[in-house]
Amino acid sequence: MKVNILTVGKLKNKNIISLIAQYTKRLKAPYVIAFKHVKISKAGNTKSVKNEEGVALMSAIRKDFSENKGKDLLVALDEKGDNLTSIAFADFIKLYLEMGKNIHFVIGGAAGLSPDLLESADKTISLSKMTMPHDLALLTLVEQIYRAMTIEKGIPYHKT
Repeated sequence: MKVNILTVGKLKNKNIISLIAQYTKRLKAPYVIAFKHVKISKAGNTKSVKNEEGVALMSAIRKDFSENKGKDLLVALDEKGDNLTSIAFADFIKLYLEMGKNIHFVIGGAAGLSPDLLESADKTISLSKMTMPHDLALLTLVEQIYRAMTIEKGIPYHKT
């Protein structure tokens, strides 16, 4: 059981990298995160960018899925996805990790996720109804995974 986060492009903002590292360092099994990045598309228009990045993300996902034969859950992050409270998100992660599933979260680039990838996702979650840069979405997701761990393990962090 593991948590994977796939993103388009590598982070450049040192402050966000530092915050992600702090949360990641605090995580304990089975909440440990593996990160994978695919290259940003240089295609000219938004549709082409989404499609090209979608193909790269799906290729990275298929590699993991084929190795794990049905033990994977694909979760797309998109502003049109389900809004979950932190407690509902913690319950969601706990449920699938207890079932022995590997959870793959996918964050698109500036153009968003391709329609094919969104359709392939087992679940789509929204971190906010507002649009945010993917590096901020990554930080928010990592913090929420950390928060989920503290909720599940009874570690004082989450305030209700």
